[in-house]
Amino acid sequence: FRFEPTDNPNLFRVCNAEGDWVVYHHKQLNEFFWSVNYVINLGWPKDQRFIQWVKDMPPEEQEKILVKAGTKGTKIHSALRDLNDGIELNLEREYRNDKTKKYEKLTLEEWDCILAYVEFVKIHKPKTISRELSVFEKFKAGEGVAGTPDWEGEIFLPKGEKVYINDSLTTIKHDTEIEVLLDYKTGSGVYDEHKLQTAFYCHASLNPSPWTGVLRLGKRHKVDGFFRADGFELHLWDLKTTKEHYARFRTAYANFKFKFPEPYNFDEQKIPTRIKVEIPVAQKQQLKEKENQNDKVDVARSSTSNSAEKSEPENSSEGYNLEIPLGQKPNSVESEAQS
Repeated sequence: FRFEPTDNPNLFRVCNAEGDWVVYHHKQLNEFFWSVNYVINLGWPKDQRFIQWVKDMPPEEQEKILVKAGTKGTKIHSALRDLNDGIELNLEREYRNDKTKKYEKLTLEEWDCILAYVEFVKIHKPKTISRELSVFEKFKAGEGVAGTPDWEGEIFLPKGEKVYINDSLTTIKHDTEIEVLLDYKTGSGVYDEHKLQTAFYCHASLNPSPWTGVLRLGKRHKVDGFFRADGFELHLWDLKTTKEHYARFRTAYANFKFKFPEPYNFDEQKIPTRIKVEIPVAQKQQLKEKENQNDKVDVARSSTSNSAEKSEPENSSEGYNLEIPLGQKPNSVESEAQS
């Protein structure tokens, strides 16, 4: 695990080797807080519309769509962060794919989401108070939740614009400006989990905005019987409704704690960055190598000896030309004659 910094100097994401995290660490308090997304995913039942949407797909497409949606969302969030910071984007710019752990260019579908955000900016003229400023809420010793909202600031609501307010499609009657905490979504809809998530961010914020909301980006959305060509959909909830959403979040947290009653236990493991080992040759192997060397020497000696023996006469008269000087007999000849 490694601690990845956030825009909050006291909060760090506790990331595994793949870069994923479900826990934050608060440096000053030296405590660990569960991620709000992790709590909601395990503590709140999935929206029935989402479940039906998945069920309607062929089995082989379900996993593919879900993985693609997760990858799409993370890359777009990174691109929007750059865009909000005044960085110019283009199709050649690469962003990290959290699934493949590689940097990739934006797809045309992802680029459509960026273009939809540009249209949102033209219409609603946002002014940034903070972006991706991580927040936390401590419930009691060893218990708490943390998370990172996408954006908080002021937006303009022009007269005649159609916006979802408290889940009801509303036509803005007068030009107005509001302060809102927004989360960006690129999925197929806005679900209860999103309401709980933004409500937690608002409640945990030191200076909570009077409005929370979700900005859904992507393909054209059908609003009041017609399709919006600008590709975005804005959902807003006032403070009263946000408080109701937060109460549901606490229910989700209670369900989560029922499954995980113990505080997070950080198992610190130090991983060396430089390593070297020396493995000696076993004594048995040394003896074997020495025997092999001796065998080679013996073979060499044997070969030399055999060569020498072949060059000397054998103690046999068969095939042997005995040369005896005239007038002299060898002992063996004499012995044979005497016998």
